[in-house]
Amino acid sequence: MEQKKKKEEDVLVVRDEKTGEISVVAGLDGKGYPKRIPPKAEHSQEFLRFDRHGDAIDNFFRNFYRQCKEPTRFGFYRVAADMVEALLPVIKDLLRDPAANAELLAPHKVDTSAYQQAEEQQTTEEAKKENAETETEEQQAAEEVKKENAETETEEQQAAEEAKRENAETETEEQQAAEEVKRENAETEAVEQQAAEEAKRENTEEDNVEQQTNEKIEEMKQENLEQQPQAAETQAVQGQEPAQDGQPQAKTQRPNLIADGDVDWKELERFGVKRENLSEKDMKALMNYGKTNLVTVNPTFGGDSYELQARLSFQKTEDGALKLTPHFVRHEPRLDIPHNGYTFTDEDKKKLKQTGNLGRLVDVADTKTGEMRPSYISIDRLTNEIVDIPASKVRIPDRIGLTELLKPEQDILRAGLALPKEVTLKNGHKFEAVLQVSAEKRDVEFVPEYLWQGQSQRRGNGQEKKQQSPEAPDAPGQQQKEAGSQENGQRRNRSWTNEDGSIRPIGKWKDDIFTEQQKADYVAGKTVVLANAKDDQGQPCTKYLKFNREKGRPLTYSENPDLAQTVAPSNESRTQLAVNNEGKTNEATKHLKEPLTQGQTAPKDDAQHKQQTKKSKGMKVS
Repeated sequence: MEQKKKKEEDVLVVRDEKTGEISVVAGLDGKGYPKRIPPKAEHSQEFLRFDRHGDAIDNFFRNFYRQCKEPTRFGFYRVAADMVEALLPVIKDLLRDPAANAELLAPHKVDTSAYQQAEEQQTTEEAKKENAETETEEQQAAEEVKKENAETETEEQQAAEEAKRENAETETEEQQAAEEVKRENAETEAVEQQAAEEAKRENTEEDNVEQQTNEKIEEMKQENLEQQPQAAETQAVQGQEPAQDGQPQAKTQRPNLIADGDVDWKELERFGVKRENLSEKDMKALMNYGKTNLVTVNPTFGGDSYELQARLSFQKTEDGALKLTPHFVRHEPRLDIPHNGYTFTDEDKKKLKQTGNLGRLVDVADTKTGEMRPSYISIDRLTNEIVDIPASKVRIPDRIGLTELLKPEQDILRAGLALPKEVTLKNGHKFEAVLQVSAEKRDVEFVPEYLWQGQSQRRGNGQEKKQQSPEAPDAPGQQQKEAGSQENGQRRNRSWTNEDGSIRPIGKWKDDIFTEQQKADYVAGKTVVLANAKDDQGQPCTKYLKFNREKGRPLTYSENPDLAQTVAPSNESRTQLAVNNEGKTNEATKHLKEPLTQGQTAPKDDAQHKQQTKKSKGMKVS
């Protein structure tokens, strides 16, 4: 019975069409690729076995086509489980020339076209369902807009009627006032006319002289009026000629990275998109390995045509040919499944949904080689597609517009973090922005204002509560201003973090100028050694600086906070700080009048030895 059962079981032999490697299937890995093991007897327990009369093999191929990124890379052949070791050399020889040995391989060849077609059909149905939901939402939004417009029209109509009534009342009042003015003017004219007649009779000669003078002035005015249109006309003609001569010449455009002759434009038409219907901006992006904006495509699946929204791009295949790739609109990004070997944490999902960028470097697998590389991850805000790009392929610029980026700021961007920055463009326009690397744009981008403006208070708006701080650092773009005397140490509190919660870089702490490594350690939340620190008595000592997340600011320590719980601190400054800062007594120096210096635990000269000869009890520093 056992032998009969073995004859009814098959195993799958898989051939990697890219490498020619032949092995036995042991299952699927995390990315949906076949797990492959050598066809040896010692591995027989790991072979994935299928009952010839069962449906386990159907489940295997459905999962394979659902998960694997390149299913056509592999060819599958069924072989009896108890004959796999004997038949494998024969199949290897036959697969050296599959076309010539097609008839011999046919009984073992697994036809996977049905599984591939089923997966494509399911993908199309999901896309169609998502588009239907989107259309429903858009229709509801349109109804709401229509309703709001109707209400607005009603309000405007009521306002127009009120304005009409007010205008009618105003016209009536103005008409009455005009009639009164008319009556007053008539009376005034009569009085003036009588006075003019009297003056005319009294000053006949003077009137004649004035009349002649007035006539001369009127003639000169008339001549000027006739000459002004001609002068204006002449100036207009003269003003047009320089404008025509000084028209800017068209800028020389750089050639596209993809030549027209390298593109199969019929492939574009198979998606229902005509070249002439694409905008100039979309064509520029498409011919330089970028993505177009959203366009309507009409792909055909199973003989049926579907109208979908997608972005288009060209990608090179392994043989160097150009392939048109549609990036269909997804209902939402698939953050619940691993992306090229990386699994998103809850914090990752929150960051991606807030800004569209992961905000840090993570290891992502190369889809061709499987190599894990530090990469940036972002979401295409138009399609919800998750995209990544290796950090080595992104250039961090030295300046944005007219604004120079300092080395610490470049390091922040290089780490994937967001950088709030006041930017001045080449046209002089100045504004507040948040800069961050975008994997989708393959460059540093301005994070859209609506995504970051509401998350935290914009830089420069108001002040936080004042806090006690004996020391304050010098940070780029900030000024220290005392709000009281230096004795009480009360200073204006500043923001020690960026708008995304990351630690804002500083360049020094009092007399300690930071090296590039110390700047990077501080931003990373590590401890920085302050070799030039001073105690409360002004004596040199060694302190430690570290950003405290709970208090939201940097704190100084007399002992290394990273080692305090496991390693006893050095006595170099321990005794000094205990005596000078905390008021404790050291038995060996309790009678000294001067503050202890760095590393001092006993009298340092004859004068101090004499001071120490007095006997007195004190608390010994342990």
